[in-house]
Amino acid sequence: MINANELSFTIPYAQLLALKGHRILNISPKKATLEQGKDITSIDSEGVVHCYQIKGGDVTLDRWRREIKPEIEVMVDVPPKHPSLGSDVEWVCHLVVNGEFKGEALREVFDTQQAWVDRGKKSFSTIVRGELLRDFCDAYGSYLPRALDDFSSFLDLYREHGSEPLNKPLLAHLVEGFFSQVLPDEAKQPSNNEIRQTLNAAAISVGYLLSNKYARQNHVAIIEGWLMLLSYVWAVAEKTGLESKLWKPCQKVIERALEDTFEDLIAEIKERSHYAEPADIPYADAYVYKTRVTLLAGLVAAYALNKLSTDADFPRRQDVKDFLDEALDRTLVVMKTEGQCVQLALAAIAFHALGDNDRASKMNGSCLQALLHFGDSDGFHDPYIDIQDVLRSKLDIAIRPTVPSMGRNSYVMEGLILIAAHLGQRDALGKWWRKISHTSFQTFKPRDAWQWFYWRSPNGKVEGRFPAQTQSWSSLVKSARQPDEAIPRQLREQPHYVPLLLCLMPHRFSAASVRNTLLALPTAVPGIPGSSPTD
Repeated sequence: MINANELSFTIPYAQLLALKGHRILNISPKKATLEQGKDITSIDSEGVVHCYQIKGGDVTLDRWRREIKPEIEVMVDVPPKHPSLGSDVEWVCHLVVNGEFKGEALREVFDTQQAWVDRGKKSFSTIVRGELLRDFCDAYGSYLPRALDDFSSFLDLYREHGSEPLNKPLLAHLVEGFFSQVLPDEAKQPSNNEIRQTLNAAAISVGYLLSNKYARQNHVAIIEGWLMLLSYVWAVAEKTGLESKLWKPCQKVIERALEDTFEDLIAEIKERSHYAEPADIPYADAYVYKTRVTLLAGLVAAYALNKLSTDADFPRRQDVKDFLDEALDRTLVVMKTEGQCVQLALAAIAFHALGDNDRASKMNGSCLQALLHFGDSDGFHDPYIDIQDVLRSKLDIAIRPTVPSMGRNSYVMEGLILIAAHLGQRDALGKWWRKISHTSFQTFKPRDAWQWFYWRSPNGKVEGRFPAQTQSWSSLVKSARQPDEAIPRQLREQPHYVPLLLCLMPHRFSAASVRNTLLALPTAVPGIPGSSPTD
């Protein structure tokens, strides 16, 4: 973290404060106009309020005068605002720099501190590279991988080029190692305080592992990394029954990192004339271009569903709609695996939530038709197969080539049918039902609810069933709109997070996850007008 930029080390530093017993009140969005010089606001174990201005890199005299000093003056002069704080709050100010004060900057910062004290004005302390290094080393000491293979994996993931897709299986392996004293069946549950510290320490570690992704502004990899950690945080909460006050602060910090990165991603999409990488050599990206856009469509749609379910005034709704419209109109999306089908299904639900039911029906119907058509041969790759492996196989550069194998089996078809019922696609389903009834609906059921959050659940079974030869429309519509307890309690209580986790783990797409996603939609779009259940 002592080499990270400001954005990538704010979140881990907040977790470091939490490890020291601070309660994090606020982490300001990096584009916030009202942050008032305070990137982080916290309360320590003795009730003292602390405000932190976070800066990455070295501080020269010019940078101090031009950029940093004005922000410090605001942090010192303007009281922190938060519902937990009174109007007469007292606070302590800190400037945190993961570099050093260079040349004359060191003297001027010291003189400024002394001058403010002499005038009876609130001053500020400084925390620089050496102190940060000591603090992070103290924190890392309790959870850095100790086994040789884990430590090697840690270094491999850290050294991964910032522009590369995130190695999700490797990150999942490491995160499971962080929680090795909590999650395994044979583990004796540590104390609540030890679990809380482990959660915060894991967040510091993931932030460290993502630092190269931050440096290259690889928004997709950053989002996937934080979602992976959030999933395992919920696994811990689900398994241990830990009080929310012990794990919610970690979730709040991850939420802030996710929101900032999604905002960056949507802003970049809005500015781009195309979505190829590298942007200056777009023709080099031709083979994976539609795969990339499909991934972006799923992620952006999931974020829109997350926000629309909790914030009716979601300010990015038109930006999201414009991008999804473009992706559909220009045929920039593609479906090679059932995992990509999940991304398109989320886009269909997002169209619905954004008020465009025609496009929602078109996209969802296209996914169903594709599944039925290719089911007559080998079908698609199952949702456990990473699209990167599929592309490598197509290019004959895969070490272990993958082949489509689902045939007339599908993990995603039942969920698509429920979406179609919610959208009122009665005629289409009636036309397709004969072929649908010859497809086996596959569902993986983890042995324990908390294992749903694993990248690969260690225990569970696959169950399959064929739908009935005939289907009552009213029963189908009712089924699409009823609560379903076949997903963990954490997600039943926070269903707006289901779409985001389905982007990370499309193999968790099921009838239960679809039902809970539909139930979380804003009340303004409960279903299609005129689609009341009738036989």
